[in-house]
Amino acid sequence: MRVGFVCGLAGERHIVERLGGDVLCAVTGAHPARAESCAQDLIARGAQALVSFGLAGGLDPALRAGDVVVSATVTTGEDSWTGDARWAEQVRTRWAIARTHQGPILNANAVMSTPHEKAAAFVRTGAVAVDMESAGVARGAAAADLPFIMVRAIADTAAHRLTAYAATAIDSQGKHAWDRFCAALRATPRPLPRCCR
Repeated sequence: MRVGFVCGLAGERHIVERLGGDVLCAVTGAHPARAESCAQDLIARGAQALVSFGLAGGLDPALRAGDVVVSATVTTGEDSWTGDARWAEQVRTRWAIARTHQGPILNANAVMSTPHEKAAAFVRTGAVAVDMESAGVARGAAAADLPFIMVRAIADTAAHRLTAYAATAIDSQGKHAWDRFCAALRATPRPLPRCCR
C-alpha cells in the first residue's frame, strides 16, 4: 500500500523520507488551508492511504513532551472525521516500547499558545492534542474514500506557553524563516526569558 504523509514542516518530511518503503510526502509550511490540497495532491500521485504526521501540542495534561499520539479521530470542535481505527491500533501496538497514546486530535487554524487556551480546548472537545493539518488530511481522505490516521509527537505540553509568533517563523516550504522570526522578536521581545534580552 502506498502511503501519503502530510507534514507541516520540512524537518518532519525528512523523518518520513528515512522510513523507507513506498511513501509519498507533502509539506504544508504550517498553513492549515494547504493541508487538504496537499492531501489531494498525494492522492493524485497514487497515495492509497494518508497520514497526518509531525508535531502537535498537548492538551491532555498527562501527555509529556516526546509522547506520541496515534489517532483515527480528528475534530475541529464542530465537525469530526474518523479514519482507520484498526490501522491506528496496529501502529500503536508496533510502537509499544514508546510512550504512545490514543484519543481525538483537535485541528486548529492557529497556534494554541497558552496553557489557558489548551485547558479550555481539552475540556470543550476532549481532544488529547492539537495540530493544524489533520482536518484537511481527513477531508481529502474522506472525499476519495481512503483510510487515514494521525501520528503526532508532542512538542509542547498542556502546561507550556508558546510565543505568539511561533508559527510566523515557518515559510511555505516548511523551513525556518529566520528573517520573519527576528522581525517579530524585535517588535515583541517580551516572550524571551530575561537572561536572553
